[in-house]
Amino acid sequence: RGCTETFAYDLFTQENLLILEVTHVEPDVGGSCNGSISVQVTFNTSSIFLYLDGNGTSQTFVLNHGGGSDIHTFTFNNVCAGDYVIRARSLLAGSYCEISTPVTVPSCPEITFSGTDWVTMPGSCTSNDGSIFIQGGPGGGTPPYSLEWSNGVTGLFNYNLSPGLYTLSITDANGC
Repeated sequence: RGCTETFAYDLFTQENLLILEVTHVEPDVGGSCNGSISVQVTFNTSSIFLYLDGNGTSQTFVLNHGGGSDIHTFTFNNVCAGDYVIRARSLLAGSYCEISTPVTVPSCPEITFSGTDWVTMPGSCTSNDGSIFIQGGPGGGTPPYSLEWSNGVTGLFNYNLSPGLYTLSITDANGC
């Protein structure tokens, strides 16, 4: 959704390899706590604990080792907008090694759309004389808006269409 992604790398000795990288942050839309944070963790110990703390919430997961250096991708779901710390902790020879990285889940107000549409169906299954025109527009979010159809056309009018499914994506000034 065009929001900023943060990447962090921490390196340990080869005996206790532990690398934590934030690979994607999905914003919380409409205050519904539907954001997510994806991380990639590389480790070579028997297991690690992965923690998400902040904004009044805490999630903990255990990732088990499969031999050699394991790379796991994991996603924390149902995350509200706010500031968090992700920690990865491994145990080797009786001592813990821990790395952490901060991450912010942005908030995106819900974008609404109201209007009337006029659809002209293509004349045959091989013609491209169909069109979709929408009178009205988006609301919510932060103007100005970018409107793009699934076939790459921008704006409220999509023409020269052959039979098929066409979707309209609306993005606000904040990339939501």
